[in-house]
Amino acid sequence: MKSYFSKRRINVKVELTPEQVDENWRTRLFLCVCQKFQGKCTRDDGYIVNIKRVTKVYDQHIKRTTGFVLFFVEILAECILPKIGDDLDAIVDMIFPHGVFCHHHILRMMMPLVKCKNLQIRQEFSTNSLYDPRSKRVVRKGDIIRVVIDDVRFENDLYSCIVSIHNN
Repeated sequence: MKSYFSKRRINVKVELTPEQVDENWRTRLFLCVCQKFQGKCTRDDGYIVNIKRVTKVYDQHIKRTTGFVLFFVEILAECILPKIGDDLDAIVDMIFPHGVFCHHHILRMMMPLVKCKNLQIRQEFSTNSLYDPRSKRVVRKGDIIRVVIDDVRFENDLYSCIVSIHNN
């Protein structure tokens, strides 16, 4: 499954307690960065899927009120930033009468039925599937499908995408 990760350098701020700033402070700083930013989404960087390392510590300050140490750092992260026209492999999460919900790693997508060219929804016992009468292919929950991003929106600190089936 092809992925659209890009490596990005991102500037962030992280706090450590005074007790955490000992001979293992670099490890603790990295763990704190991972906990705070991995899996999060920003408008500029997209979904931060994986943090590779802290590349630079620009500055640090001791906060007067708490004694916490505030670090200003640059991190190297693998991100998914969706763009219109990207084609990627998506895993089908749910098929319902109006279309398909699917995902690519953390990125969630919706494919309206009108974008499922030549595919029909079939009722199979208690679940739905997509059926292509020309190729006789059946798509079910958990299958991988190739999609193209048609629209991208950023709301509530998340990206949402409208996709269509990729023409093979």
